[in-house]
Amino acid sequence: MVRWNTAAPKRELKSEEALLAAEERQEVSLEVTDIVVNCPVTRSGDGQSLKGVR
Repeated sequence: MVRWNTAAPKRELKSEEALLAAEERQEVSLEVTDIVVNCPVTRSGDGQSLKGVR
């Protein structure tokens, strides 16, 4: 699970390298889960549609 830290600038991360670099800069927090998702996520945890999703 990837969560943006509140003060971090939000942007699209297009590679594992970019994601791990953002973690090192403490822009995101990574949480290991036992869930495997092989598709884009289009809703937030509270059920709201993500910005830009129809």
